Amino acid sequence: MAGWTCLATLLACVAGLASATAEEVRFGTTVFPPYAKMENGEIVGPAIDVLARVAHKAGLEPVFPVMPAKRIAYEFLAGKIDIWPAPVSAELADQVIVGDVVSTVGVSIVWRPGTPPLTALGGLAGGRLIANYGYSYLDVRDRLAALDPPIEIIDVSDLGQVPGLLDAGRARYVLVYDSMLADPILATGPRFERLPLRKADFRFLAARSNPRGQELVDRLDAAYRALPPELRFNAQWPQ
Repeated sequence: MAGWTCLATLLACVAGLASATAEEVRFGTTVFPPYAKMENGEIVGPAIDVLARVAHKAGLEPVFPVMPAKRIAYEFLAGKIDIWPAPVSAELADQVIVGDVVSTVGVSIVWRPGTPPLTALGGLAGGRLIANYGYSYLDVRDRLAALDPPIEIIDVSDLGQVPGLLDAGRARYVLVYDSMLADPILATGPRFERLPLRKADFRFLAARSNPRGQELVDRLDAAYRALPPELRFNAQWPQ
């Protein structure tokens, strides 16, 4: 009996050591409520749950360094982030290893019922629009900057500021990722009308300069494909 006890103890120690030394994967992470939000100093939410589940299935320990959206590309190319779940931009196309499609994300302009509807982006020329600071909105922000006459973009740090700005008449239109419409802040009250602008496929990206890049992308892609559909990204948010 003593021998079995010693063997069981040894196996437990070995398992604990393996867990403690699991290979880390650092995901580029930004606050994206309600799917990735800060609670008690930690990033939590459905998107974080999916990434953690995929990493563990791939035998990796997920780490989520949180930073402004604008900073992720710099940290990613500098080697401080291993994997960035994102669309492939023209600026990064020749610098990244590209995985399979893991999610499709849309961008729209939304407004409250009773607001003059938009039928095209040009209808905003000379007007005002609310947007989250630091988000590119799949490069829609650049298209807005080219409108003539120019529009005023009122940047907010979180969605909680949007209802007050709308109520005060500071702006009538809001630029959103479609998934944001599920946030209770925007989902409460009359349903927003919207003008869909663009959709893009998100993939696991790794920098070509990262010696682990191809291996990490392959392992995460395989783990994601093994997930049941109801546990994947697009099951978590509206399209």
